[in-house]
Amino acid sequence: MAKLSWTIAITAGTVIKDGPAISDANMARFVDWLWAHHPPLDASGDPLPRTVAREAQAFRNWADEQWLVTKKTVMGWEDAATRQALPSPVDIA
Repeated sequence: MAKLSWTIAITAGTVIKDGPAISDANMARFVDWLWAHHPPLDASGDPLPRTVAREAQAFRNWADEQWLVTKKTVMGWEDAATRQALPSPVDIA
């Protein structure tokens, strides 16, 4: 059984997260999906030949994209919190 694991290190500390066990067949499907959607590209934008190292790069490409989406979401929450914290305009009579 394969298991995905990731580590998040920030100034406040480090979190290590283990995903659930994945069957070898499902892991192979996941790697095939990663390769289909996030392969490393050459300078002309074409996928490079598939190797184990490049499959790992496809996973990193996917993880980077997930991080950017998460970062954008958190920044949106921060913007919303900032907007809520602004005082309401007051009419001066």
